[in-house]
Amino acid sequence: MLLSFLAAALIGITAPRAQSNAEYSFRQQSVVDGQAFNNNGDPVPILSMDCLAANGYGQWTMSSQPGVGSFTTGSGTTSGATEYPPGWFLLPNGLYSPSTHHDPSYLDPNHVQCIPPGVVQCGEFDSPMSSETEVTANLDGTVDYVWPDRTTLGTPFLIKQFTNSEVDLSLSYFSNPQPVTQVIPTATGNMNVVTGTLHDGSSTTAKVCGSGCPGACTHSVISGLTQFQDEFQVASDAHYLYIVWSTSENLCSAPLSEVWATVVDLTTRTTVAGWPKLLGPGQMPTVACDPRNNRTSPSPAFEAAWIQPNASPGIARITCTAGSLGSSYTLPLFYINPSGTTKIYNTI
Repeated sequence: MLLSFLAAALIGITAPRAQSNAEYSFRQQSVVDGQAFNNNGDPVPILSMDCLAANGYGQWTMSSQPGVGSFTTGSGTTSGATEYPPGWFLLPNGLYSPSTHHDPSYLDPNHVQCIPPGVVQCGEFDSPMSSETEVTANLDGTVDYVWPDRTTLGTPFLIKQFTNSEVDLSLSYFSNPQPVTQVIPTATGNMNVVTGTLHDGSSTTAKVCGSGCPGACTHSVISGLTQFQDEFQVASDAHYLYIVWSTSENLCSAPLSEVWATVVDLTTRTTVAGWPKLLGPGQMPTVACDPRNNRTSPSPAFEAAWIQPNASPGIARITCTAGSLGSSYTLPLFYINPSGTTKIYNTI
């Protein structure tokens, strides 16, 4: 009887299905860099999206290229290069080919009723930006753009930060709408979500590391890799920013390259005492942490992994708990694929 019941129950179960856009009717468009709706020439951003991080406010990215297009009205010309300059961008969950002005009668097929490009807001960095920029966002509203300063000895990391006090989602301007401006203006009474300016911070790469490197020597971020994301990586939780990078300068233990890590206090935007620290020989590091961690009684906690040199090939992994590094260990040189077959992998 039980088996009959289970069989009947299984027959009655509806197979899972994927949801389709027919249920939601989201606008769907093909988005091409620099192309407005029907190629109408309206201002449009070009998003190189060299990095990307998401939190409750949206998706934070950057573009190293200015926007294009323009339109002219009786009040002047609006330029895509001015409206969407190289710098930081806050995006919602959709990008569109924009139509930013239109015929009042909505009869012009090239300038239909306003279609926004999918940019909540954008702005320029207050110092020369770098094409080697990473971004991380925690779940409490802090966003950090990070890049190595190649113009300074030791390539210290520069930090450009928004905190939750600079982002306002109250939409209080609905009671007194004002013309929208993408870039943060100096005047008050606008309809911007990002209402404050970037905070500056930095973190050194210098460290005393023993007899192999006397004194506080610098360990500059390696350069010249095909993808700059392989040179350094960032992550953040509620209290700290974590940065890992590889270096070939002033090596302390490795013959070719080493991986280092540092910790930055998000409130003071300065390096935490005792850091940076050497993680081990290797290259191409990555770092991860629990974004909800350290809301109370903060102490650094993260995990890092990197590729070890060919002398001892494999992927190394290390854990930092309560500010202290554990022992690194090498992951096995094989994996099990979905079919259950063991496969050997090779390092780069």
